[in-house]
Amino acid sequence: MLDNLRAEPTRPGARTARQTGTRPREGNCMLNIIVSPAGLMDIPNAAKYLGCPESSIRWMRRMRKLPFARIGAKLMVRQSDLDKYVESSMMEV
Repeated sequence: MLDNLRAEPTRPGARTARQTGTRPREGNCMLNIIVSPAGLMDIPNAAKYLGCPESSIRWMRRMRKLPFARIGAKLMVRQSDLDKYVESSMMEV
């Protein structure tokens, strides 16, 4: 199962990620964001969706800038509410 995880470069002369100091970036790949059928997502997924830290989503919730629902122990926000928040925050140039 772990055979494809190699510490060694796959071709001669190539350097590993550890040697180059690089790591995979989220900017160039599709993010795996989970949205419920009701359009709800938890705080980590909402942060991924907006591309901001989780603390920013929690701050928006505390300041009542973003509606939320508590389902069990999780705080959930609607994707449509995130879109509305971004739209209302846009500045004209």
